[in-house]
Amino acid sequence: PSDIWAMGCILYELCALKVPFDASNISSLVQKICRGPTPALPSGYSDFLRQLCNEMLQRNPNQRPSAEAILHHPRMQLIVKQMLEEAQAQHESREGPEGGRER
Repeated sequence: PSDIWAMGCILYELCALKVPFDASNISSLVQKICRGPTPALPSGYSDFLRQLCNEMLQRNPNQRPSAEAILHHPRMQLIVKQMLEEAQAQHESREGPEGGRER
């Protein structure tokens, strides 16, 4: 569960371009993580991504999704499928119509 929380922090930082929890010293940082509000992604992101990040940053580990649950989510399945199709198309375009084989 802590790895999912850490991934939520990374996801938040990639999207918001700032750390989810910031403080001037370690004691204040711990207080913000343990007692402060859970940061929300900016409204420009999809509801799916905002909800996913929020779930990943839940303080209670039992309320966080597992990696398996994230990967089996229908929206995530669609994203992975699209990425695979794009990668395959790029690979095929580099190899050419003959599959990159010389005759």
